[in-house]
Amino acid sequence: MCARGCRYANLGEMLSLGGAEASLSSLGVFNFEGPVASAARRAVYAARMPTASQASRVGLSWAVDAVLAAAKKASETMRS
Repeated sequence: MCARGCRYANLGEMLSLGGAEASLSSLGVFNFEGPVASAARRAVYAARMPTASQASRVGLSWAVDAVLAAAKKASETMRS
C-alpha cells in the first residue's frame, strides 16, 4: 500500500524497442515480442488513458505514424 492510501498492482512489463519492435510480459502468463507486442503495448496504453477523447487522439496519432512509416518504406523500396 502506498503512503497516501493508493494500491499498487504489478500488471507485468511493457517495453518499446523502437519502431514496430517491443516486448510485453504479463506476469509470466503472456509473453510477446516484435510487432505483435508493439501493437498490444499501444492498445494497453490507449485503453489506460483517462478519457475516451485522449485515447482516440493517441490512437489516431499512432495510426497516422504507422501509415506514414509504411508509405516511407514503400517509397524506399520503389527507389531501389
